[in-house]
Amino acid sequence: MAKLTDKKHHTTINSELNLKLNDYKKHLGDIGFNALSDIDSSIYFNKNDAFLRVYNPTDFELKISANIQFLDTKGNVIAKQKISNVLKPGTHNLDLTKVQGAKSLKVEQKLQWQSLSYQSHFHESLTPFNGVGMKYKYTKNNEKTGVFSVTLTGPYSGKTDGTLTLSAISDLKPLVIKELKQKVKIEPYESRTYHFELANNSEFTRANITAYLDVDGEKIRLVKNVNLTK
Repeated sequence: MAKLTDKKHHTTINSELNLKLNDYKKHLGDIGFNALSDIDSSIYFNKNDAFLRVYNPTDFELKISANIQFLDTKGNVIAKQKISNVLKPGTHNLDLTKVQGAKSLKVEQKLQWQSLSYQSHFHESLTPFNGVGMKYKYTKNNEKTGVFSVTLTGPYSGKTDGTLTLSAISDLKPLVIKELKQKVKIEPYESRTYHFELANNSEFTRANITAYLDVDGEKIRLVKNVNLTK
């Protein structure tokens, strides 16, 4: 331990560490890329704009080559982009092409660091994840029934459960209220849709959709209001 605080030993220590690193690289080969470099290359978002963030915490340059395909809702390739760069140590945000109509992208990348290389491929949605949220769609199946499709998105981490409530209300007759409930449970990064069927009634003028959730120990309430007269 005394050597670590004595600057005159730093050169010797660095030489010993480099010898150890070279020894690990020799014995592990490419499978040691992640463990030895801790380099990461993933898709991130700045508001709605996706970019490739490359994190290189080492003292050595990194060479990256990536082929990116932009896909529409049907999975068809509508555009392509190539990235080839030599990056110095640090964090680098690489711009991606903004493609009209693209809903997701596929990335095939090769990373080369010193004598090691690493290849990966992944598929990423171009709709950024915004944590716990709720949206709905209201459709009339026929003259007798209306269907509410309520989609909840899960948190970044932790357990989420609670109750989803649909309250149909009449502004014409305040005492006319119909309430429907469902138990809900959502995993992190999950999107789950729940359905309510409501008999069409001319007395109902609006509906309230309320989610009472326990998000990893935190109580939250999400509310959507629906005009049933339109």
